[in-house]
Amino acid sequence: MGFERITPEAPGLTEALVPRPGPAALCTRASLVLGMPQLAACGLSENWLQKTCGDRQWQALARLVGRPSAQWRDARGERVYAAFTYLRLSEARIEAAREGQRLTVASRLQPAGRAQVHGRHRLSIDGRPIGVLDLVSSFVAREAPCSNRKVRRIHGLLAEGAPDAQAIALHQRSRALRAALGAEASAGLPALVVRPCPRNDFNGAGLLYFASFGAWVDRALWQWGRLTPGLQVRERECAFLGNADPGEAMRIRLVATETWDETTRWTLTLATVGDERPLAVTRLVAGAQQTPPPVSCRASDPVEMLVP
Repeated sequence: MGFERITPEAPGLTEALVPRPGPAALCTRASLVLGMPQLAACGLSENWLQKTCGDRQWQALARLVGRPSAQWRDARGERVYAAFTYLRLSEARIEAAREGQRLTVASRLQPAGRAQVHGRHRLSIDGRPIGVLDLVSSFVAREAPCSNRKVRRIHGLLAEGAPDAQAIALHQRSRALRAALGAEASAGLPALVVRPCPRNDFNGAGLLYFASFGAWVDRALWQWGRLTPGLQVRERECAFLGNADPGEAMRIRLVATETWDETTRWTLTLATVGDERPLAVTRLVAGAQQTPPPVSCRASDPVEMLVP
């Protein structure tokens, strides 16, 4: 069994060598000491986590492809991107994160068929597991220059191995999640309209950044009085269905709420205003907090205003 070394993918992460299980997979491990940029008022910042693991996945993909992502081109010479099509956070205990602790991310990247790649990122703090983040990405290119409204899948950049059992299970979950499309919004709850900001919500490719979707959903649930500081996200999944151009507004709807014991599951849809073009379907499972939050916050407090 060989070893694979890659350059650290994010500032502050310390590289380690990890056994590589086979030629089709790439495994890396990185760690860093948590500070304010990595933390939120209720534990580890999911937004930071998604961006960091997304970057790790892109960097590892570049190694598998054999050239930097800036040089990915299709047969027409058009720029190719590894767009995220599905995300799932599971077994989450991210409220346990504290300043000064060491977070370790153990990542495994493997082709999953149909020009897709599956990355599994296992999270631990000082040796204790706090969650698993699965990211599925697909090679795509814009159908028309300067427009995010339509993309096409690109084959041939990477040898397409058969998906393993984990990738197949995620594909089935994504298909099941899409069944919520077209569902009516919850009675008496107005949709939240958001106009994404180019300076914060789009990435360097000019596309709506996948990590922005979760931030919008959390703000919507907070505004509706659902996702209060006393709850912690135990699971989050999102099927990304489309993109939008700068200036387009989107509508966020809550379409289902299920409650059992002390746990609640919400299902939401995101679509463009006007033509109702689907952008994403997402589902969150939240439960009572088992670990006190890093800072004291009540449901009436404006969490966005908390500062160190």
